Amino acid sequence: MDKKEKLISIVLALRNEEKYIEKCLKSCFDQTLDKSLFEIIIVDGLSDDNTLGEVNKFRETHPGLSIIILENKKRLQASGWNIGFKYSRAEYLLMLGGHTVIEPDFLEMNIRMHRKHDVPCTGGLVAALGEDDKSQAIGLAFNNTLGAGNAKYWYGRREALVETVAFGMYKRRVIEEVGYLNEKIVRGQDWELNYRIVQRFGLLLFSPLIKSYYFARSDYSKLWKRQYEAGAWKLYIIKEHPQSIMLRHLIPPALVAFILTSLTVFITNPVNVFWLVPSIIYLLIIFFYAQRSTWKKKSVLLLKVAKAFVIIHFGYGLGFFAGIYRLLFNKHES
Repeated sequence: MDKKEKLISIVLALRNEEKYIEKCLKSCFDQTLDKSLFEIIIVDGLSDDNTLGEVNKFRETHPGLSIIILENKKRLQASGWNIGFKYSRAEYLLMLGGHTVIEPDFLEMNIRMHRKHDVPCTGGLVAALGEDDKSQAIGLAFNNTLGAGNAKYWYGRREALVETVAFGMYKRRVIEEVGYLNEKIVRGQDWELNYRIVQRFGLLLFSPLIKSYYFARSDYSKLWKRQYEAGAWKLYIIKEHPQSIMLRHLIPPALVAFILTSLTVFITNPVNVFWLVPSIIYLLIIFFYAQRSTWKKKSVLLLKVAKAFVIIHFGYGLGFFAGIYRLLFNKHES
């Protein structure tokens, strides 16, 4: 079937996803929606593992599914999604990553919500999956208000109009009107796109009936890098859209600054133990939420979840301050 006749294009922007791509494609193949109505556009960022080999093997063994492979020479995920969006002629564009698997009714539920509500984009609940204790702990931390903030796609249970979604399904005309993803932004480019869409078309729809799963990072260093970059690039987004700043964006850096300042004062004046109180309260809160997250699970996860919470907060907070430095010295552009 010609690509112009497709209802949905699933755009997968990826690089080096050999480990997970077969699972991702299988979940797309298992959709309840008729396969003649959707296609998968894989935009590969010059993978140097066997990602494309896995894709070609899957395409050969699943001939009923339309899989198109494009090349992303820039390697950036934002440019990959843009390449796929511009190639597609479908009515709806689904932004997906190679670390993701979707429920069998994922596409069907998205279409149902689009037809029920006049919204520019729909999205649903994301559950983080872990293949070992560390990745499971990181997943548990994100599936919690202390780790995810007010991002409903990690823990929401009721349908709601929201500012952003994960793995959203967009009306193509909406993307074409507001413009494509900002390829200057390395982290948070989907949030920035959603912000522009909300300003032009109104809020997006979150539905817990739309379900997907994300394979969490397997080590803390990658989590730290992600959070640090998220905090740093948030400043660039705020520079581009000053009115987008919200109180929740300032909480992690304020927390980090307060705790580090109080600890510094205590170290220089250890007689005054009052300055230890903020850190003690913070740790008590961390362990309270870690205990709730690991209730009836392996006890070994408690400390790992607590550690993940700290990395989420301090990585983002310190990254935020790094973003201020980058803006002052014009480092983002480089």
